[in-house]
Amino acid sequence: MKKNLGSYVEGKIYELKVAGELLGRGFDVYTPFVDSGVDMVAIHRISKKIFFIQVKKAKYNAKRRRWDFRNIPLREVEELEAVSQGRGAFFVFVLERPDKTDSFLVLPSNFIKKHKEDLYPVNSPVFSDKKKQFEGSYLYQST
Repeated sequence: MKKNLGSYVEGKIYELKVAGELLGRGFDVYTPFVDSGVDMVAIHRISKKIFFIQVKKAKYNAKRRRWDFRNIPLREVEELEAVSQGRGAFFVFVLERPDKTDSFLVLPSNFIKKHKEDLYPVNSPVFSDKKKQFEGSYLYQST
C-alpha cells in the first residue's frame, strides 16, 4: 500500500477488498453513506442472514513475526454491537502480505469482548504466557 495515501482513502481501499471478497462468496453488500460504527452490511443471497461488518487493516510486525490487530478501541466494539442489535457483528481484518496478497481474519465482536484481556495486554501481565484456542475466528485466503 502506498504510504502517501490518506487514512480515509486507505480505509476505503480495504473496505472494497472485503466487499469484493464477500460478493464472490455469495453475499450482497451494502455500505452506509455515513460510517456510524458499521462499514458494511452483508446479506447472504441464499440464507438471507445479515452481518454487520467493521473493516480494519492488521499491521504486520516483522520484528515479532506476527500480525498486530489490537488497534480496535473497545468503544468501536460496543458501537458495532449496538447497531447490529445482536444480529451478527464482525470485525474483518485485512492482512496484507509483503507479496501483496491478502488474507482476511474474521472475528465476531463478542469474541473480542470475551478475550479483551488477551487482545489488549496493557493490563494483563500474563499475556505472553497464555496460549488460547481462538474458537469462533476464521481466516480466509483471498484467491
